[in-house]
Amino acid sequence: MIHRSGVEKDLDAAIARLYETFSSYKLRPRIEGCPCCVGKKRERRLHTHSLRQLTTQDLSSYSQKALTTWGDEYDFKHFLPRIFELCARNQEFDIEIVFGKLAYGGWRSWSFKEQAAIEQYFISAWNEILNSEPRSDEDADSWLCAIAQSVDDLEPYLKLWQQNISLFPVQHLSNLYLANAEDLITKRALSNPFWEERAPQMQQVVAWISSDETFAAFNNALDSSPSDELAHDLVLLVHLGLRPLREAYLFSS
Repeated sequence: MIHRSGVEKDLDAAIARLYETFSSYKLRPRIEGCPCCVGKKRERRLHTHSLRQLTTQDLSSYSQKALTTWGDEYDFKHFLPRIFELCARNQEFDIEIVFGKLAYGGWRSWSFKEQAAIEQYFISAWNEILNSEPRSDEDADSWLCAIAQSVDDLEPYLKLWQQNISLFPVQHLSNLYLANAEDLITKRALSNPFWEERAPQMQQVVAWISSDETFAAFNNALDSSPSDELAHDLVLLVHLGLRPLREAYLFSS
């Protein structure tokens, strides 16, 4: 497992790379928006501070309307580093909407350098989430769903989870299971409504959490003399979550 400080440094480096990669996209004097949706006061807020000093309040409205009713791809690339930094710093953004802007903007047609910077950010931010104490029952659940809005293959993110069987990742997986237990068992689905437009990615997560490989990885961790707290959380996850889910799927297949 990467040490906590190492995780933070990786995320800092990924955010710095975003700023460097998108630095050529300068702030325009005016960012055109639908007059019915974007008032002059909101537009002025984007010009009140330098990019790195813009706050969640300055950017929250833009982050929801970017590319659809406010600004174009060039404008979005200008603000992207700061918005993504604030998302990773636990600020209040609708991250499923924010990260979905990438797909809307066709980010897979952007330059290789830009795509690589975003990929590094996603992996680093995800690793930081997994290695941080859950702030809510939906931390990892929301982040995985948000990433899935613009990433087609979630295997690297699920593999990182499975390879990191320590206290916080286990707590995150327990929270994901508990938040979705009814839908997982009865519908083989996840409950976040943003998954509806990303059904293949949702099924990738469902297949992973119910797989023999995932069950074995977390069950076998009980044999490696974990701390008392980790052992307690592993027992709950394995015997009250993964095992019943696996058995329910085997029974219904």
